[in-house]
This record gives sequence, structure tokens and C-alpha cells, in this order.
Amino acid sequence: MYSMAKGKSPGPDGLGAEFYHAFGAMVAPRLHEMLTEAQTLGSLPESFSSGDISVLYKKGDPRDVRNYRPITLLQVDYKIYSKALVKRIKTVIDSFVSLETIRL
Repeated sequence: MYSMAKGKSPGPDGLGAEFYHAFGAMVAPRLHEMLTEAQTLGSLPESFSSGDISVLYKKGDPRDVRNYRPITLLQVDYKIYSKALVKRIKTVIDSFVSLETIRL
């Protein structure tokens, strides 16, 4: 939670990383409850599958649509959940993924 970069645009709920940094002690238990319930129910909250799409200008002629790229702004609680999963997977990935599989 505290490793999230500050100053990034928030997702649809409007709560950026700064909110989670400032109120982490209050929010963490509720986030844990929500994720535990999601595990029990077998599905994540709908908000985890939504995001705001924004279009960023790259370079070149601004009138050419090819000079823009879309990005999806996801909610920080989803990002926290994803980071937690990655951290757990890293501890066991060597036991079921071999280097030969990666090279394919």
C-alpha cells in the first residue's frame, strides 16, 4: 500500500495513492475484509473490473489519431490487491515455472 507512487491519476473512485498513504491504518482492515469476502464468494467486486480510459497525446500532428495512445486508470485498491498477489506468486513461482518454459 505504501509503495504506491504518489501523484498519479486516480481511477473511477477518485481515490489516489495519497489517500491510501494518509489513511492506510484505517483503510487496510476494511480492504482486507473486502478481499476476504471476495475470496469466500469467489468473485472480486465489480469496481475491480472498471477503469477510466484517457487518451494521451504522444507526438507529431495532433490532428492525427495515430499520435494518441489510450490508457486505463484503475482504482488503487485493485492495484494494491494486484501487488499483493504478485508478491505471493514470486515466492513460489520457481516451483512450477521452469526457465525452459519462459524461453518459449
